[in-house]
Amino acid sequence: MEVRRHRGWAVVDITGDLDMASAPALRTLILQLLSAGTRLIAVDLTATDFVDSTGLGMLVAALKRVRTHDGELVVVCPDPRLRRIFELTELVSVFGLRHSVDELPEFGA
Repeated sequence: MEVRRHRGWAVVDITGDLDMASAPALRTLILQLLSAGTRLIAVDLTATDFVDSTGLGMLVAALKRVRTHDGELVVVCPDPRLRRIFELTELVSVFGLRHSVDELPEFGA
């Protein structure tokens, strides 16, 4: 997992799988971002191959945590296969699913 900045957002790039093994690292990273004052977080699944129920649950928990800090968390997911998971679980609108980081609203520099 790597963090980069884009349009004022902290973009967390997930490579490989978002599952039981990797979800705790994402949770820790998001908590670190919040502690550092970051309020706009995008989880980019462009390079992600698989998301399981633990990964989805972690994203929901992270969204709740970010919102308690008056922040916003969105998910970038261009892969139709992975988007289908969000559709089936009715999480598309919850996360404001984007196809690309270029769809993120611009905040600051």
